[in-house]
Amino acid sequence: MRDDPLRMLRAVRFETTLSTPEKPFAMTAELEAAIGENAHWLGSISAERIREEFEKILISENVAVGLRALVRLGLMPYIVPEFMETLNVEQEAEFHHKDVFEHTLIVTQNVENTSILRKAAFFHDIGKPRTLVYEHRCTYCGAKSTGSARARASASTATDEPSPKRSTSTATRTSGPRWRARR
Repeated sequence: MRDDPLRMLRAVRFETTLSTPEKPFAMTAELEAAIGENAHWLGSISAERIREEFEKILISENVAVGLRALVRLGLMPYIVPEFMETLNVEQEAEFHHKDVFEHTLIVTQNVENTSILRKAAFFHDIGKPRTLVYEHRCTYCGAKSTGSARARASASTATDEPSPKRSTSTATRTSGPRWRARR
């Protein structure tokens, strides 16, 4: 793992992309333990290389499995640290029956599988933990703007094209029922 820390992300990507209901693919307990112990080495890898592997996980058929594994194995803090803040953040029961983390997994898994929509789904509520206010009910003042800014900051710096940054940021900021869910 120390020789090539990106292998840890590849292991998650393989589990995410190769697993099917008919033929499950899972990491061994030993591999998961080794990744957990060496997760900090991911900090030595360039953002571009991490982003490339992360985007492959985002556009996989089992994206929720991959995101859950990144969190469970301690890799997510080196990819999108703010995502860890979504764990156990309850939402208004009238509108959501899941916490922010679970809701994000569901939305990301079910939105149309394009790079921009998957990124927008992933970032759409990332601002909620930092903007949560309780005033008779919970509200998230500025959550869309915070998520949009985070999406813009994480957009690929390996390319000079501004459009993916703008598209993901706009989709995050305007997220809602207009997104086309996969059927």
